Amino acid sequence: MIFINPFSEIFNFLTQFIVYMNQRSPTLLILRVRAFKKDIILPQRIDFVYPVLISSNVYNIKFFDIQPRRAFGYYLGYLIAFILSIPKLIFMDYDFVFIENPYLSFFAPFISIRRKKILVEFVDYYPSNLLRLYKEKHFRYTIAILISRTFHLFYTKIITESITTKKTLESLGVPAEKLEIIPVAIDTEKFVYNLSSRKKIRMKYSLNENYILGYLGKLVEYYNLSILPKIISKLNSDKELNHIKFSLLIIGDGPFKKTLEEEVVDLRLYNVTFTGNIPYNQINEYYSSMDLFIFPLDSLAIKVGEVLSMGLPIVVPRGMPEDWIIDKNNGIIAKNQTVDAFVEAIKEYLNLDDTLKKEIASNGRKFAKSNLERKKITFKYIKILNTL
Repeated sequence: MIFINPFSEIFNFLTQFIVYMNQRSPTLLILRVRAFKKDIILPQRIDFVYPVLISSNVYNIKFFDIQPRRAFGYYLGYLIAFILSIPKLIFMDYDFVFIENPYLSFFAPFISIRRKKILVEFVDYYPSNLLRLYKEKHFRYTIAILISRTFHLFYTKIITESITTKKTLESLGVPAEKLEIIPVAIDTEKFVYNLSSRKKIRMKYSLNENYILGYLGKLVEYYNLSILPKIISKLNSDKELNHIKFSLLIIGDGPFKKTLEEEVVDLRLYNVTFTGNIPYNQINEYYSSMDLFIFPLDSLAIKVGEVLSMGLPIVVPRGMPEDWIIDKNNGIIAKNQTVDAFVEAIKEYLNLDDTLKKEIASNGRKFAKSNLERKKITFKYIKILNTL
């Protein structure tokens, strides 16, 4: 039985799976949880993968969406939705279950009644740095640890994105034989530097001669985005760098956008541009316009792989998974997640000779092609699934 991780964007290789299939297409149940806020939707990069999976006729795909009962509040609304979904999951017809969110492990004991195999994906921030992310929300952290320590008994396999998450789960008692590292797949043919795109975006926002620091993604508080305006403010006031005209390009939207905009006003910054959301097929164009990508969170995200594939230098804080970013090899590592640490790391990068800068960009591209390329990720899934 074959399954494709919907986050992996490997639909161009679906035909390679057919040789592994039985005569009868198995039914794949994808278990998803919907956001509490109605205006939050799935990222476009996920949305456009599902139709291809469905039209391929390789699987009979079913989606099971957990819709929170919003009238009852956040926690009670989800709890009620979970409880009401149990009978449906017990009696639905399916062969295999993929759980997109570790919190949906709540359903694992009930699915196991059907003796179905369960594959669950633990994204990198879960649970390796949940205590930091939710330091004021002890309930959520407690549930995360409970899930990690106990619910693995019902999983057939657990997919993690990095060795950091794998080690964390092992320390919580998850058997090593259940854990597999499969990073998110990147379209390395799409995410490649393009000079004409660089000129196009820079001209659009009148940033032709500027040195652009960029961020792309959801604008939420726990991504440590509050340091971005402060970073550009400190760089602007640094006398050693007054020969460089810095700009900050923030791409994306989210509940923290208004706070960031207010911070920009308070700091009297005139070199910060908010683009809002952009079409998925233009993401590589915006990456091409940047000179340095700032990622202030010590966890993986698909954007890290995309940036590496672009050959765009990236600055991340210490704590980023050790098997992804190596300091001054394929990226720059700040000592911590503070403004001063990032400013210091950026200045250190700017002072490197041009040859080393080019090597860092080239090594990022090489890493993506060697470790994140879609076809290679496809075969990693095939190898695992053939052992289930």
